[in-house]
Amino acid sequence: MALTEDLGSLFQVKFGTLQVYTAGATIYRGATIALRLATGLVYPAILNDSPDADLNQLIVGYSRSGAIAAASLTVQREGRVIRNFTGGTPLVGTLACVYDDETVQAYRATVGAMNVVVGRITEVLDATRVYVDFGDRPKRIATSIYD
Repeated sequence: MALTEDLGSLFQVKFGTLQVYTAGATIYRGATIALRLATGLVYPAILNDSPDADLNQLIVGYSRSGAIAAASLTVQREGRVIRNFTGGTPLVGTLACVYDDETVQAYRATVGAMNVVVGRITEVLDATRVYVDFGDRPKRIATSIYD
């Protein structure tokens, strides 16, 4: 039977799961995307060390296209993506946390540090670039670098 309407915003394809969200700001293709729980809109991921900031945004993937505010944005929820790395020595198998929409940092064990997990480092290209597996995120709040 042929399709008579769109498949919807969530469907499984060979290269992973896609989800369509509404952008809350301008977002560029390839950006790490955070869902702001208070508004239900997606934004480029940012580091925010204010209290409880890690509870206010959830990483949902990376953008497959660009979008302006109020437009639809297709987000790839899984996959290995090259990201810039800052804040220490990158180690394979450790969690990569948000720094900005194109950069990750090591999990910070400092009291009060916000650790919004992007995924797990699967390959280190050099001291400033790593592959991050967006599909390998804890399903709960991370409590250590290897969680």
